[in-house]
Amino acid sequence: MRVLAWVVAAGLVSLPAMASEPLVTRLALSETASVEVVDDRFVAVLAGQAEDTEARAAQAALNALMRQALDTVGAAEGLRITTEGYRVFGRERDDQPTLWVARQALRLETADREALLDHVASLQALGLMVQQLGSELSQEARDGARDALIAEAVTAVRRQAAAVAATLDTNVRGIAELQIDGARPMPMPRAMMMDAAAAAPVMTEGQTTVAVTVSATVLLAPQ
Repeated sequence: MRVLAWVVAAGLVSLPAMASEPLVTRLALSETASVEVVDDRFVAVLAGQAEDTEARAAQAALNALMRQALDTVGAAEGLRITTEGYRVFGRERDDQPTLWVARQALRLETADREALLDHVASLQALGLMVQQLGSELSQEARDGARDALIAEAVTAVRRQAAAVAATLDTNVRGIAELQIDGARPMPMPRAMMMDAAAAAPVMTEGQTTVAVTVSATVLLAPQ
């Protein structure tokens, strides 16, 4: 679904005319075009954790778990794997030794939704917990949508300028200024927590709104 809105910003401002120049009017226009685009990238973030009364042992156990996790997903085609946020911290307990916790996250990103869900299920079986699971729009898809919206908004600016010029019995002399402002929303994967014993997760594509605003100062001159 596409949405197109236009606003006549400010009023008509007439500029003083030189002796040899006709009266020129500056018309400020703003056009916003937007579109909902189906997300084409799927993201999962899982966390591995190990606990022990010895910090070194907790870290060793976590390192072994994460190596196993990386071996499990392997070098799958089109799958981007990133390790994130290695943390070690102690939990004080009454009348018991400090419990050391080592934790690290693993981020998976791919265009293949079913493959991602299979990887998530395999990692859950190893004991990793799902922290995030969702979809987002790739930069390539966002740029393609933005390019199309720029053309749409500029065309709308020209159309509205011609309509105003006809109403005022003037001609469009040209565009003095043109500004393009396109918001680039950050992807927001749907957050969730799932324990290792949970059933295999499910996921559907989300949508991302891409919007572009074109502002222009159009010059109108008498016919």
